[in-house]
Amino acid sequence: MRRYIKTVNPVLIREEALSQVEYGRTWSEIAIAAGYEWGGRADTTALKRRLGIMPNNRPKRTYSDRMHYNVAVRIVRALGYDPVDFKL
Repeated sequence: MRRYIKTVNPVLIREEALSQVEYGRTWSEIAIAAGYEWGGRADTTALKRRLGIMPNNRPKRTYSDRMHYNVAVRIVRALGYDPVDFKL
């Protein structure tokens, strides 16, 4: 039996994150708020990969066009919104 995992298109979330960075919020602040930390430091690369800003793997250079529902909710909350605002 296959398990259904809901995925979300990250375009609106990516646009909001880029907008907040443009207006002065740092990637580190967003990454820490979303729980992306490694060794006590913000893992901004992981956040950018989830949002489709950076490639996932080096040989193929593929960008994320989908993200899991729970990841989307975590990032939306880190941006200061309710998931309902993004129709999640």
